Amino acid sequence: MDTSPQALGEVDLDSVIATSELGRRPSRPPDYAAENHALVALAAEMATSPDGVLQRLAEKALDLCAADSAGVTLVERDADGDDFLRWHAVAGRLAPQLGGVMPRDFSPCGTVMDRNGSQLFQHPERHFVYLHQIVPPISEVLLIPFAVSGEPVGTLWVLTHDESRRFDGEDLRVMSNLAKLAGTAYQILLSVKALEEADRRKDEFLAVLAHELRNPLAPIRSAVQILRSAETTGADPRPARDVIDRQVRQMARLIDDLLDVSRISRGRIELRREPVDLATVVRSALETSLPLVESYGHRLDVSLPSGRVPLQADPARLAQVFSNLLNNAAKFTERGGHISLTAERVDGQAVVRVTDSGIGISPAQLPQLFKMFSQADSSLERTRGGLGIGLELARRLVEMHGGTVEAASGGLGRGSEFVVRLPIAVEAPLADQPAAAVSTVAADPPPAAFALRVLVVDDNQDAADSLAFLLKLQGHEVRTAYDGLEAVTAAAAFTPSLVLLDIGLPNLNGYEAARRIRQQPGGKDVRLIALTGWGQEEDKQRSREAGFDLHVTKPLEPALLERLLASPSFPER
Repeated sequence: MDTSPQALGEVDLDSVIATSELGRRPSRPPDYAAENHALVALAAEMATSPDGVLQRLAEKALDLCAADSAGVTLVERDADGDDFLRWHAVAGRLAPQLGGVMPRDFSPCGTVMDRNGSQLFQHPERHFVYLHQIVPPISEVLLIPFAVSGEPVGTLWVLTHDESRRFDGEDLRVMSNLAKLAGTAYQILLSVKALEEADRRKDEFLAVLAHELRNPLAPIRSAVQILRSAETTGADPRPARDVIDRQVRQMARLIDDLLDVSRISRGRIELRREPVDLATVVRSALETSLPLVESYGHRLDVSLPSGRVPLQADPARLAQVFSNLLNNAAKFTERGGHISLTAERVDGQAVVRVTDSGIGISPAQLPQLFKMFSQADSSLERTRGGLGIGLELARRLVEMHGGTVEAASGGLGRGSEFVVRLPIAVEAPLADQPAAAVSTVAADPPPAAFALRVLVVDDNQDAADSLAFLLKLQGHEVRTAYDGLEAVTAAAAFTPSLVLLDIGLPNLNGYEAARRIRQQPGGKDVRLIALTGWGQEEDKQRSREAGFDLHVTKPLEPALLERLLASPSFPER
């Protein structure tokens, strides 16, 4: 669509601008008492209620200038990154137009901001023809731009629908003073919003932290019980030891991430730079991340440069960066997905790309991705674990090496790509690197038929398998499932008498899985226990509403587990 003035306007822009009239018209006498009273009231409002101060400011402008309508228009940005203008505050006859929008590049407000000066328009609809929809028609509108940190962010305006009412120099003086206050008020509002957002993210982070630290405790506790039982039963203790080892590593990684980000924020971390080859660093990261990638059943393609790509870097920290990116790709890609890692020399830089076929990133989420405690998807159905600090840590470490990291995605469901670029060092002797270790995981114990039929559901496979192993040692027949849909199917086929069901599951969350299990034949007689890291009162209420008999917070105490298995009714906690 052609939005040029020639296409949309009946007359050219200069024909509707009458700013020079303000200096020729007789000015009404100033009313300093009313103006000072208004300014004091607005200052008090900024201190006590910054959210409403721009609306109050519009109302004061309406009164002080004896206008028919007044308002504040602010610049906003849409999902595609394009600016537009919104009527953020409106008083007077046009109050019903509150929230209305107009083009940034073809509007009186946009013109005033572009020219960075006050403007008086007469019958602006003659040029901006979409203003014909304003009823009653605009006779004159006086607009004053305001800025924050030198950047134009909005306009304060008053208008009249009455041909006999004309604005003058006194109106311009009053509005100019109010516009300065508008800029200050908007800056305060932005600061308040930023603090509120930081506080919200802090609260979310603390809740996730509690959840993530509880999760490894559950399989560790079960594994300890397995080891104790193995002393008398002669069962193979290796699976339990492997569980403890993996989960302790997970807890250590969470804590290390927290400490690393804290150290970087305070400037306490130091890089131990040495000559190292890019391929060597990547292989070290693969060694760390491969078990997680394999646990999700992903296909991983790796392409390394044929020749050396020398770096002057801290190999452990860079390996941590690439490992974080691989871990994210594994966690945010559905099981059986595809991940690729490519390392190469491009235009004098070392470039590493980690691409996945996962859940993707929306355009709105991309700008937030490298901020502290941010995750691309925090819904229950996509609970993947982690504190939301891995990408922030990766970004800071890469920047400390003089490089950059960027994210790109085609949108939700279309995968993601992370690109790290690092400066190449002058060729130098390379440090010796240890050979990659090979990790092995012991097989699960053979199944057997036992008295009680128990279905264990958890997307943390170690948690599900270790609890199932413990239950088998106690003489029960056990099945496991690792997502919500699998749990519903397994319950229908296995007909368990007891289901230990996690809440944060992929594909179908635990609440909905519980509802579906209840609807199956015999589902009303199944004992359903929510076994989860989420332990707030609202979480327990949601469990009751979904049909759970009991809500248990991880880790599950062995004594409570024995009571649950031994009693047909649930003991009090």
